[in-house]
Amino acid sequence: MAVVETERHGQVLVVRMNRPERLNALSHEMRSRLAETWTEFRRDNELEVAIFTGTGRAFCAGEDMKESLQHGTPGGRRPAIEDPFMSGALEKPVIAAVNGYAMGGGFMLVERTDLRVAARGAVFEVSEAKRWLLGGFNHGHLANLPYPIAMEMALGFRVNTVHMMRQMRPAPSVAQQRLAALLHEHGAKSDLIESRAAFAEKRPPRFKGWDDPEDRYRLPALDALSG
Repeated sequence: MAVVETERHGQVLVVRMNRPERLNALSHEMRSRLAETWTEFRRDNELEVAIFTGTGRAFCAGEDMKESLQHGTPGGRRPAIEDPFMSGALEKPVIAAVNGYAMGGGFMLVERTDLRVAARGAVFEVSEAKRWLLGGFNHGHLANLPYPIAMEMALGFRVNTVHMMRQMRPAPSVAQQRLAALLHEHGAKSDLIESRAAFAEKRPPRFKGWDDPEDRYRLPALDALSG
């Protein structure tokens, strides 16, 4: 069974994540196949728009934490090739058809789309907040409310405004990205795997917090990186 299924309907490509038994969690195989699919979509001159959805009762549950735990790679392994949808290089519009749970990394997939349609009962969750993970630091930069509204309005008048709107999309500054990288390295790194272990074993996490308790008073700050 393919972990990513596609259907062509004229100029429309339907991209469907297909791991319903895992709520379409992002395994390495799925990330790689999505990267290949978006690359093919980008290069195909016969396709103009994509609809992005999931099989079963979830759109996407985000990171496959069991796989991350197995390989010791918090955040999951990234594909070997560039994913133009994730990098922002994809020039064609993508519409999210959110059929159920969109959590963590799955929520961020929705945020990267240009238009969104959700079924009644769809659930959106920033899972990083409850799992002590920093991965969602750029949720607000990827797609705050003005961008989707502006894109919808722009597409209502001129389809070729997609590139213009992408250039206007808010993005983390270089200093903010450096701060995120430093914060990823701050604190007890063992907690990154502990969060996955607790999830897999269905128990409360036992976070260490800090290798050195004084580190809580030595947090890197944005203003120090902007100077």
